[in-house]
Amino acid sequence: MGTVKDSRIEARVSSEMKADFVRMAHLEGLTLSEYLIMCAQSETLRRLKKHTSEKRVQIDLSREDSLALAEIIMAQKPANKALLKAFEKHKARYQE
Repeated sequence: MGTVKDSRIEARVSSEMKADFVRMAHLEGLTLSEYLIMCAQSETLRRLKKHTSEKRVQIDLSREDSLALAEIIMAQKPANKALLKAFEKHKARYQE
């Protein structure tokens, strides 16, 4: 069963832009509407993913640093007072 299409979007573009859109839609074997919807949805999902993942941080470690971090984690030493204080400060500052 298909999705009910009950909303409409309109946009004004230059003749050159429309010609580019029509040409690309033709090359993709799509109607102009199908092509524009596909592009808009793809870009929207990409940007939503970017905005929702901005709070995440990725850190690249060397093999040596990665092994050192794994050893620290595996040691399971109890947190000291300074670490617990830092954690509470971080939680208070960044908790949503």
